[in-house]
Amino acid sequence: MWLTMLSMMSGATCYALFLGHATNLVQSLDSSRRQYREKVKQVEEYMAYRKLPRDMRQRITEYFGHRYQGKFFDEEL
Repeated sequence: MWLTMLSMMSGATCYALFLGHATNLVQSLDSSRRQYREKVKQVEEYMAYRKLPRDMRQRITEYFGHRYQGKFFDEEL
C-alpha cells in the first residue's frame, strides 16, 4: 500500500517537473517577441502619461511595428 502511494507521488512530481520544464522551453523560444511586446507596452504607457496626440501615438506605434517587425532581435541569420 505505501509503495503504491509513494510511486504515485513520485510519478506526479515527475509529471509536474516535466510540464514546468516544457512550459519554460516554449516561453524561451519566443523571447524576442516577448521583449518586443514589453517594449511597445512601455512606450504606449509613456505616450499615455505624456498625453501625446492620437495621430502621433499611432505614428510611433507604426514605427515600432515597422522597425522591429514584431521581434526585438533578428534571430534569422
